[in-house]
Amino acid sequence: MDKKQTLEVIDEVVEGNRKIAREAITNGVRHAQDQWVESTLIAEALALEIIKLSRSSLSENAIAAHLRVVATSLESKKNLH
Repeated sequence: MDKKQTLEVIDEVVEGNRKIAREAITNGVRHAQDQWVESTLIAEALALEIIKLSRSSLSENAIAAHLRVVATSLESKKNLH
């Protein structure tokens, strides 16, 4: 397997894992919404889990950088609803 093929396989695995993670989070959020949990409390719970995950995986800097991008995006977009 050459380098290009290796990178393609890695990309496929990452995309598959991303899909699994996204589905798990989506299902959890839907479950909380079905229980009439306020959106701010769901977001708080997600944030706490992100902190716990980043500390246990030693990826705090990468996750913090991603969260800064998310915060900037949330603050800059006009509310469409």
